[in-house]
Amino acid sequence: MITKKSNIYPLLLTTFFLCGMLLANNNVRAQEVEFSEEIIEAEDTSIRFQEKYNYLIRADKEEKGLVRITLLRVPGFPVPGFGYEHKLRPAISVFADAGARWGIQTDTIGGFSISSTGIRGVEIEGGVRYYYNIVKRIKKGKSANNFSANYLAYHTFLTSNTEDNDININIYPAVVYGIQRRLGDYGFFDFNVGLKTNFNNSFSIDGIFASFKLGIGL
Repeated sequence: MITKKSNIYPLLLTTFFLCGMLLANNNVRAQEVEFSEEIIEAEDTSIRFQEKYNYLIRADKEEKGLVRITLLRVPGFPVPGFGYEHKLRPAISVFADAGARWGIQTDTIGGFSISSTGIRGVEIEGGVRYYYNIVKRIKKGKSANNFSANYLAYHTFLTSNTEDNDININIYPAVVYGIQRRLGDYGFFDFNVGLKTNFNNSFSIDGIFASFKLGIGL
């Protein structure tokens, strides 16, 4: 009898060990399933966000021409501007924008200096843009041929200045990096930074500039 009782203990230990291993394995599997569900949920959220973003910027809409009505310019004042951009190829476009220049003029009347703000000239901006990543995105099915993309560009600014009752015309070429996006069916924004040069009297580098435009796109 003693021998028989002593044989029960290894059997009980083995049974407890197997049950513990089974419970631990079930817990690991449950955690793996829960973790997989979290990954799938995160992927679904990312996909839904990407779909909404693509819808906002009209990523799947074909556009070869864009009429721009600028309502806000920074730097500058909210003086409306007008422009047009046209695709020569999916990655290359030409554009021209025109708008009024807002400035401050100081006149001396009767020994007193009087300052006034208003339109002080016209600014015309034109150039060539290279949308460097759009062809790859079109091939991958992530975008159509449109204007919602990043670009490298050569811009030229032609400005006239009517301050002090004199008309001055200046030309400023610039190398630019920019981001343009459509906003729904009738909006756009265009942000760029660049290095502006000056060819008016002699060649010089005016420095780095930044520009932001927000308006209506048709």
